[in-house]
Amino acid sequence: MSNEFWMGIFLSIPVGLATSLATPWFQRKLDQRSQQRALVETKNAQVEYERIRFYKENPSELTQYLVHVAIKTTFIGALLAIISGVSYTLAQLLDATSIGYDGMSSGRFAQHMLYVIGQFSSLVGSIMIINICRPALTTWTKTKNFSEYENSLQSQGVINVDSGSQA
Repeated sequence: MSNEFWMGIFLSIPVGLATSLATPWFQRKLDQRSQQRALVETKNAQVEYERIRFYKENPSELTQYLVHVAIKTTFIGALLAIISGVSYTLAQLLDATSIGYDGMSSGRFAQHMLYVIGQFSSLVGSIMIINICRPALTTWTKTKNFSEYENSLQSQGVINVDSGSQA
């Protein structure tokens, strides 16, 4: 029998033992992380439920929250529209003042960069507005359909609806 055969036998035994000893430890760690994640998700759901219930019980506070979101998105939209508009205007001015086209000259490069800045600021503004409006729309929907939302959380075991308190 060759040396490789005996080397394989002698190495496979410690590797097999190490694997069989390490597997339960890894499994326990994965279970612990899963339990921790579940606890965090439950706590977050309870906090969100309390916030939605507060808005359900205080409609004027929900209105103030939604007005705040509307003002914030209007401001962000207007600010980034100004940046986009200025960028596009400057790019058009560079185009109007350039004489001839000689490849990618510095004027052409600046013009293209201004177009990119204008497009990028429009994209960033849209993403920011979506990220602001999405939670507000979710809050409004859950408040409007509060009983369905509450039943959903009760069926998940997050809250106890009988007493209106958390589980």
